[in-house]
Amino acid sequence: MEHIRIRRTLTRKLTHGILSAPMLICCVPAASVLGAESLSTHSISGTRIVGKQDSDLPSPPASVIIGRKDTSALAALTKYVSQLSLNSITGVQATGTFTDQFSSSPATLTYDNQGSVRLDVSADKGQTSIRMQGGYGAILGPSGSKHTLTSETASGEWLPSPLLLLLKYNDPQTTVIDQGLVNTSNGTWRRITLAFPTLSPSASTQPTTIIDVYLDLSTNLLTKTVSSIRLDTRDRASYLQVVTIGSYRSQSGSLLPFNYSVSLNGQPQWTLQLDNVSLNPSLTHSYFRF
Repeated sequence: MEHIRIRRTLTRKLTHGILSAPMLICCVPAASVLGAESLSTHSISGTRIVGKQDSDLPSPPASVIIGRKDTSALAALTKYVSQLSLNSITGVQATGTFTDQFSSSPATLTYDNQGSVRLDVSADKGQTSIRMQGGYGAILGPSGSKHTLTSETASGEWLPSPLLLLLKYNDPQTTVIDQGLVNTSNGTWRRITLAFPTLSPSASTQPTTIIDVYLDLSTNLLTKTVSSIRLDTRDRASYLQVVTIGSYRSQSGSLLPFNYSVSLNGQPQWTLQLDNVSLNPSLTHSYFRF
């Protein structure tokens, strides 16, 4: 019961849509979950979040053969990153609108070519900020409450950016596996599994971050990422997170996505529509940390 009380308190203090998963665990009636069992759904043991969005995508593998590099997958990823023309970009900062099931709010997304990510959402009750860098990750709510993300989530599972994939896909320590084609209701996509050492400054052992990425066969652009994440170090359950990436636009000769949407265990959570993008902003190490 104490764990449930803590989770409810966290949920009240954080912006609704970013961490709505804890709220759903406490509040989804058992009848609702049972009623959804006949549907094609995503559900991970230990949680009570269940839905049917992206249910035609398999879960990423729990483990992989470290060091495997499939040439076909590397070729597809090489083609993808070459299309983006990101080699001269050290960072991206963009403003737009964050929308969840409750409201729409101004937001700023910032990421760099070292895998750091920051998202600031300015809601009526104040700002919520999510910051990740070098295996460090934390969320600060409007009331000043802060909680910590797992190192796997902070190392790239939460919101994989184009610059993160550019950084990781051809790294000697990254495992790259061609999982073949996946037929979905929205088309046929190439599924590739990436696995790389988790940046974990405080851990005694180094875990592995595993992400499935999906490339559109017609454009060869990244369209979805799938990962199993924990939103808090105190979580005993994982959530299957699908990030849908789209609305690519040319920006000073580079191609960048302007839209992100997220589901957890098949339930829609939030979308981020970017409007204005600034390339190579001046960023400090402390900008991605509290």
